[in-house]
Amino acid sequence: MNILCLDLDDCILPSPVTSFGLLEDDIDIFEINLKRIVIMLKKYEMKVFLTSSWSSLFDYNNGKITIKKDFLEDFNKDKFPRENKIYNLLCSYLNYYFCGISSKNRDKDILKLLEEGHTIVSFDDFDLSYIDDKNHLHININGFFENRYMVKIDSFLRNTILEKK
Repeated sequence: MNILCLDLDDCILPSPVTSFGLLEDDIDIFEINLKRIVIMLKKYEMKVFLTSSWSSLFDYNNGKITIKKDFLEDFNKDKFPRENKIYNLLCSYLNYYFCGISSKNRDKDILKLLEEGHTIVSFDDFDLSYIDDKNHLHININGFFENRYMVKIDSFLRNTILEKK
């Protein structure tokens, strides 16, 4: 299976706090990134494994993520409006594609998925390029999933898929 191991904060969800002050376009950029990711997921029949620290908020069941019961009341009372928007966007774009969430150690998660024989593209703002495997491509993203990354991913996946045939 082709899997996108996906981080959120500071990766495809830019921080709203900047040197210029508080910006209000972070969620807009997040949604644009999600739209671009869905195009990639469809093209390469990929699934998403959420490696983000946000995973600690979620339960995973049957390909979907839901808010854990411990946090559900606060989310339902709209104590976290920004997080609610992010969660709703994440679910609306990716709930069909989820195949798992992190055990709180993205390195081990990626290594386990590789051991299982999956092809992995990892998006993270941390450098995971030291996970040296021919079936792993790390893309270090800090805010915007742009075309230069798409070119690398396209080449990697096309070549990896051909090698596996």
